[in-house]
Amino acid sequence: MMPSILLAETSTVMRRAVEIALAPLGIDLHVVTDTATAYQHARAELPIVALLGKLSPQDDITFLAKRLRGEVHIPVVWIGVPPKGDTSPHVERPFRCEHLQETLFRISPALRRAANESRPMQPRLPVMEPPPPPIEAHEAVVIDVDFGDTPKPTPEMTPEMLTMMREIIERVVWEVVPALAEALIKEEMHKKKAG
Repeated sequence: MMPSILLAETSTVMRRAVEIALAPLGIDLHVVTDTATAYQHARAELPIVALLGKLSPQDDITFLAKRLRGEVHIPVVWIGVPPKGDTSPHVERPFRCEHLQETLFRISPALRRAANESRPMQPRLPVMEPPPPPIEAHEAVVIDVDFGDTPKPTPEMTPEMLTMMREIIERVVWEVVPALAEALIKEEMHKKKAG
């Protein structure tokens, strides 16, 4: 049976970034967005590692980490800064795919072996297609991408504030997960051409 990894994270961008980072390894990833579901899944499936990111303020993620380590005996890796006093390994937000992979491999050599067995021989880094030619100004395509975690407008928000928030979110996506942003753009361009 292929080992699995549990990811507890509410950010759709960060969840997608982890999926992209782990995809080349052929490891099953189970994603949850609250501590109760995370604990239930961990007890039932016994993942090899738990990745803990940001959850809602109502969820006590520190308590979840203690329960996973103490009761279920699953190592924890934090995505972001770990809580004060917690010595579990962590990767910074944003992270490099290779850094997350290496951190997981240090925690679990069995995970490295399983990843190596599940994939055919391939280069260490995926081969990227050459970039498409630049789009001429008159050929520009407007892309409307739903980023999921965009805050809902409130009456106090001005149109300038909303525009600024969207620009910041788009910039973060480009900086954190450029491969995802590129894939979203290609997908939208393909939809526009097909439609």
